[in-house]
Formats: sequence, structure tokens, C-alpha cells
Amino acid sequence: MWIKPRPHYSLSNLWVVVDENEIFQLLQLKPNNSFFGKLANLAVAASDQHPLTYRIIYKSKPQQILAVSNSFDLIRQHWKFIVEEITVKVIDCDWDIRDQYVIPKILGMASDGEEEEADQNDQISLDEFKTQFDIDQKLVTYFTCSLWKSTIKPPTGKMYITTQMICYYTANPEFRLIIPFHRVTSISKETALGFLPSSIKISACLGPDDKSETNYLFHFILRDQAYDLLEQLWKYSMEQLFNSTSLANETNNNSNITPPSSPSISSPYQDYQMFYNNDQNNSPNLKSKTKQNLDMEKMNTNYQKIFKLPPDEELLQVHVCWIVKKSNLFGELYISPNFFCIKYKESLTTKKFTTVLHVSQIEAIQKTKPFLGFSILTDSLKILTKSNRQIIIRLFHCNEALKTMNRYWNQNMVDQPIILNPKMEKLRLETIGVKWFSKEPTLIKEDEKVEKAKFESWDKYFKKNGTDTTMSITKKLRTLIHNGIPDYFRGHLWAFCSGACFMWEKEKGYYENILKINESNTSIAIEEIEKDVRRTFAHHPYFKEEGGVNALRRVLVAYSWRNPVIGYCQGMNIIAGIMLLYMREEAAFWVLCKVSEVFLCDYYIKEMIGSIVDQRIFTDLCQLYLPEVYQHLEKIGLPVNILTLPWFMCLFVSYIPFPVSTRVVDCFFLEGTKVLFQTGLAILKINKNRILEERDSEVVVELLRNKEYDVEELIQVTFKDFDLPEEKINEFRNAQKYKEIKKNHLIQIKNNSNNNSLNNSPIIDNSPISSDNNE
Repeated sequence: MWIKPRPHYSLSNLWVVVDENEIFQLLQLKPNNSFFGKLANLAVAASDQHPLTYRIIYKSKPQQILAVSNSFDLIRQHWKFIVEEITVKVIDCDWDIRDQYVIPKILGMASDGEEEEADQNDQISLDEFKTQFDIDQKLVTYFTCSLWKSTIKPPTGKMYITTQMICYYTANPEFRLIIPFHRVTSISKETALGFLPSSIKISACLGPDDKSETNYLFHFILRDQAYDLLEQLWKYSMEQLFNSTSLANETNNNSNITPPSSPSISSPYQDYQMFYNNDQNNSPNLKSKTKQNLDMEKMNTNYQKIFKLPPDEELLQVHVCWIVKKSNLFGELYISPNFFCIKYKESLTTKKFTTVLHVSQIEAIQKTKPFLGFSILTDSLKILTKSNRQIIIRLFHCNEALKTMNRYWNQNMVDQPIILNPKMEKLRLETIGVKWFSKEPTLIKEDEKVEKAKFESWDKYFKKNGTDTTMSITKKLRTLIHNGIPDYFRGHLWAFCSGACFMWEKEKGYYENILKINESNTSIAIEEIEKDVRRTFAHHPYFKEEGGVNALRRVLVAYSWRNPVIGYCQGMNIIAGIMLLYMREEAAFWVLCKVSEVFLCDYYIKEMIGSIVDQRIFTDLCQLYLPEVYQHLEKIGLPVNILTLPWFMCLFVSYIPFPVSTRVVDCFFLEGTKVLFQTGLAILKINKNRILEERDSEVVVELLRNKEYDVEELIQVTFKDFDLPEEKINEFRNAQKYKEIKKNHLIQIKNNSNNNSLNNSPIIDNSPISSDNNE
């Protein structure tokens, strides 16, 4: 069967070449009983949906698997099609042109095959699920996989996934397992046997005491798809548990009515039916979700994350495309109502690089002449931006893409406000930035030659990739930011790299309106803001003037009305204050929105669960990488989490020298929250010897705050010594967040139980017995 092209990870001695030409290979798995042969069999056993006895390889870089089968006759038919229908058309083309034809062709055939297979398998799998697990749960989907049980070739089984639980079944030998999502403590990707990237480890507390954790290692061929769905449903379960606990606590605080205590969560592990019956009442009440709904939610979340778009932007279409530059770049065009986005991979890197076009920034979209080098790719689109930047892409379904893009582009022009504040109309270097940064008393001017060289490098990048919000993010941008952003460009690049500018473009006029609507209103948050505005950057000339104080007040007050759940929390004043030194007031507001709602999500809410979770992770990382520093800080009464909590809450601003903290913020907005963990570890490592010499915790805090850092050394240690994968940080976050939510949930259950005990205890009357009763 045809499959969506995926990398061919394999050891050459596991396969024998059955047939090949210059572009493609037909391979057969070697049948043998050697150790490596058994490992290959393990991979085969992991999925009967994509058998690996035979496979067709496309010899691109990296090599791609195009088709797989256990049937030699079927794979021969596919090979014949490859030779007669594809090879003859691309044999004389270079690899760029081959990629442009082969990959979309196979993608189309694979999608057709998946739909056919899904229709055939869904009813069969549903019947199997109902037969093997007699539970009232709606099946979301299933995956064929193997559960590792200390054997080189575990039996193949199926993992059935519902909105509330994971069910696994294998027939030979017969074995069943049920894992409710609210009992899962961690889900992580693992590399089995050192080199097979095919495993998912699920840890769960299934014992009656809710403390006996068990690890289950499952093997998949298409691991990422299964992992994404499992993580998605687990997160839903955690959110529901968190919301129900918060609601119960709020009810208890605001009412004398005590809700009934939760039923016991204990259940016999062996009897899976009883396990389900006992546990279902404690499971979060998730809304019924179909696989289609979950996939769409995941696609939208990934779309918003990749391009740093507003959280309500919904993806409409995705098209395979080629970006026409000096060399053609393979990528994808994403279309949503307010943004047209392009994602592509540059050579020599696996990182994705992006261009985001807000519909308001587009001057024209037009179809261009056919591409003459290869007749099958007949259509190209030319997009011209208002800053005169031209982007040309080639794609198969050009008319469909053009129709959708024109619809939303034209709609935007109709919806444009008649009167716009000219200062708000264009978001460019000269309009976002302000010059108050130059008044910072502790600012040390760079050497003129160094500063000139930086300006020239940035100017070259802007000329090539754009200067406004349509600027492309390439691997060169990462290098430039690590080397330092000139102060003049910093405000624009913070707004751009954070994605705040895209929220601003989509919500023109929002900031002014929310202030105007609430100008006569007051709140507890506003009272708290008033306490902090005059002591925020009190040393800085900008905040010694009423103009600076008033701007900070307006930004914080506007946000408190935008997000009443947070309102105001200390630390937000520092974020808003540093932004106001580098950008206009409205831009600072949108950056604060992005920090509070995306980058540092759940940091500033009442429960502060986001900051608690991240401090636990950082403490664990410190124990792992810097055990001596960790032990010494504990010994002198300065736990790591107490030291570093304000670092994270304020992005290090005010807790290390100003010029150093701005460099940290530069990297933070481009690369995300992992930079906070990396920088924290780098600071402790650089100061390790001084920290170990000190016995006074206050001296250590002042040492780290006032040290004269070599910024280039700090950046190097941050990214070379502590290159933490973002995926691993997210896995740690999920596990720690579960623990914190579960802890709060159990506390709430205990409190309810205690309240009920008081309410249900017998009433003892200690009043004197009356004479009437005595008679």
C-alpha cells in the first residue's frame, strides 16, 4: 500500500535489494534469526497496518519510504507503476524537480488508500473493541502496537483509545489492560533498544492506594501520530480535573453548602470491568470528541504555535508548495481567514522557518505564467506585499488556493475601518520602536566598530527577508539574535518574534476601545496595580515622569480588563515596563498578552500552577546538571526554586544586569520558554565557584544580580552546554502539572470529606434536663 512519505531509518544489512533504478529501490526484509534480524522483526511486529516485508524507497536526501506490503504481488504492482508512470517523467530532471512531482503524487495516492482502509477497518475494530471491553465508552480511534514484556518479539495487539481511557488487547497470549487518562502520570517518547525511534512509555498509578506507579512501554511504527493523540486527551483530562477542583474550592469558599465527598477511587487492578465501573465517576467529564474533531483541534493548535498566531485563528487549507528563490525550497502554504503562512525547510537543518502574511499587508495576489522547466507544474502564485516584497510559490492546486486567498483578502479590504490612526496603520521598524532604552543609567555603549558591524548584518538581513511583519524567519535570524539585536531594532523584533504583532494586526483598535469602555470602572486589580506602578524601574528617567507611569498604568489596567481571571500579578509590571522602553504603548500591551497567555501560561493565575511546575522542572535539571550547586543552595537555606522563581516570572529583568537581561529576552521571544531553563542553568554554572564559597543566602542573591557578565560567554554556555529539547521540556511539564493538579484534587477531596464528617456527626445536647422532662 502507498503511505505518506516518511524517512527511511534502517541498517543496510537488514534489507536486500530486489530491484532498483537511478531514483527508486525495491527492498525486501532479510529473514534471519540473528540478533539484528530479531530487532527487525520487533519493528515489523509493532504494526500490521504498515507491514515492512517489502518497501519502495525514493532515493532523495534523506531517503523516503513510499510504499510497504507483505504481499510480493502488491508491491510488484506498485513498483510497475513507479517505473512506468513516474520514473519516465522525472528521469531527466534534477532532484528539486523530482521532489516537486514525486512527493505530491505519492501523498495523493496514500490519502486515497487511507480513506479506503479506514472504511474497511473502522467497523471491524469497533466490533472488536465492544467484544473485548464491555464498557460504555465511545471509541475515538485505535493503533496497532506491541506491549514490551521483556521479550525480543512481543505479540502484536491493538490500543483502543476513548476520550477517558486507553485500552490494550492482544489475543495470543490473551491479555487486557485499561489505563484511565486521569490515572496517567506521564507519557513520553522513548528510543527502544538504543536506536529504534518507535516507543511510547506510559506511566500510571493503577493500584488501590493511587501511589503504585507502573510503566508500560508500547512499540509503534507511526509513533508520533499515536503520541500526539494520547498527549492531547491526557491534557484534556488534566484540564477538566483542574477546572473541577478549582470550581469546587471556589464553591467551598463562597458558600456554606458543602458538596458531597467524592467516591472512593480504589479499585481491583485485576478485574478490568470493576476497575472501569469504580473509576468512571471520578473521571473528568470530557465532552464526546471524535477523531476528526481532535485532529482539527490539534491542527489548529500546531498552526498557531508554529507561526505564533492568535489562539482563535482556524486553519482552512494546507497546500504543498515550492518557494521560488535562488534554489527551489520545498514547503507548505497554510491558509486561514486572517493569515497566509509559508513554512519551509532550509538545507543543512531540520528546523522549520516561516513567513507570515496578514491579509492587511498584501497589496496583490496574482497567478503567473506556467513554469516552463516542468510542464506538470503549470501554476505559480505571486504575492506582493505593501512593503514591495515579492513572494513567488508554485503549487498543484493553484486555483483552489487562489480562490480562498482572494475571498479573505477582499473581505479584509471591505472590513477595514474608514478612519485609522496613521501611527497604528503600519507596523515597521520606524513605527514600533521608541528611544527610551538609551536613557537606561546602567546601559554600556558597545564599541562603535562592533555596533556598526551589527547594523550592517541586520540591514542585510532586512533587505533580503523584509522589515515589517511579513519578514521571514530563517536560520540566519537565530544567529543574528544570538549575536545581539541593536537597541534601535529591539522593540520591533520583540513584537515580531513573540507573535504579538499578529495579534495587534488582527485586533486594530482593541487597546483603545478596552480602555475607553472601562475608563470609569474600578477593581481590586487596579488597586494592586496602583501600588506597583511608581516603584517599577523607579531609577529610569522615563518612569520618573508622569508620561511613563501613566503609560505603564494604562497597559496593566487594560490587561486586567482583558483577562479578569488573572487581573494583575506582580511581575507583569516588570514585563510591561521593559517593553515600554523599547516600543510604543499598544505594542507593549500585546506583548504582555502574549507573555501572560502563551509563553508563561498559568504563571500569573491564582494557583500559579505554571510557575510551580516550571520551578520543579528547573530544580530537577539543576540536580542533574549542577548537583554541587543544588546541594550547597539547599544547605545555606536558599532552595533553587525560591532563588529562580522571580527570574522566570520577570524574564530575568531586574534580577541580572539590564544589558544582560535584554539579551535573554531577545532569545526568549524567538525560541520560547526553554531559554529560561537554559539561561538559569548557565548563570548558576558561570557563578558556580563563587556560589560554593558563600554561606550567606542574601550575598548569593546580590552576587547573581550585580555580577558583571560576559554576555557572549553567557549566550554560549546557554545554548552549547544546555541544549534542552523543547519536546522533553513539554513532557516534563505534563508530568509535573499532573502531579500538582492531582495533589490539589486529593486535598479538595480530603477537605470535603472532613466537612461532611462534621456535618454528619450526631448532635449532642449538653443543655440541662428540664424539670418537665424529668417528671
